[in-house]
Amino acid sequence: MKNTSMRNVWDVLYPVLLYLVVSDCVYTLLSLAFGEGMVSEMALQIFTAVISSPSVFYIYYSDKRQRKAAREEKDSRESGDRKAGTKILHVVLICGAAVLLSVSLNNLISLTALKEQSEAYQRVNASFFSSNLWVELLGTSLVTPVLEEMLYRGIVYERLKRYGKMSFAVCMSAFVFGIMHFNLVQFLYAGIIGLFLAGVYEMEGTLLVPILSHAVANAVSVLRTELGLFGWLTQKNIFFVPISLIMLVISVIIIWYVKRPAT
Repeated sequence: MKNTSMRNVWDVLYPVLLYLVVSDCVYTLLSLAFGEGMVSEMALQIFTAVISSPSVFYIYYSDKRQRKAAREEKDSRESGDRKAGTKILHVVLICGAAVLLSVSLNNLISLTALKEQSEAYQRVNASFFSSNLWVELLGTSLVTPVLEEMLYRGIVYERLKRYGKMSFAVCMSAFVFGIMHFNLVQFLYAGIIGLFLAGVYEMEGTLLVPILSHAVANAVSVLRTELGLFGWLTQKNIFFVPISLIMLVISVIIIWYVKRPAT
């Protein structure tokens, strides 16, 4: 039993560890090749992710081929029962919920001293916004969502479901997603977002929806920092906390609405 449990843990974690090792090696080699100051930190991360992506793609598509045909047909029939208009409405609502959740979480975390106290977060944040707007959007709203959703929802979450209940898989995949950001601020933020994305993936039965909602949430974060989107919503606003909490509640209501059975 113990050996089986350890094997299951390894089965879930090794794709993440493989990508981590591969991407670290690629990043180091690219840093040496480009030299200091030749490209921005965000551009370097994009190159690293693209070059390292086959290690994720191969495992994801291999896992997808191995899933039982019966389950795939069932998922396909269930998703096909809804009309195209309903599907589009769900995607729009889920993306909106992702934005509200992202903004509210960032606001509430900013009320603490965590961001100022975490040097690791400050380094990540500096590299995150180290380039021009279009490069940042490319990295955060295209490359990152595709790779992270394939890895953490398409591989980790799906493998966790083999060994436990769906709720266990949602929570544990979110925990892995959060902890792999390597600082407390992003652990809290990414952990909660991970719960949301895993739930969306389970509800919609396709990886495309969490990819899109992840991309939109990241894009809004970039636009908020670089262009002052939601510039009125700062801690100087006396309604900062109530508005942030209302956003959080609305995002929950949206997911409840999308999840409810069709009538």
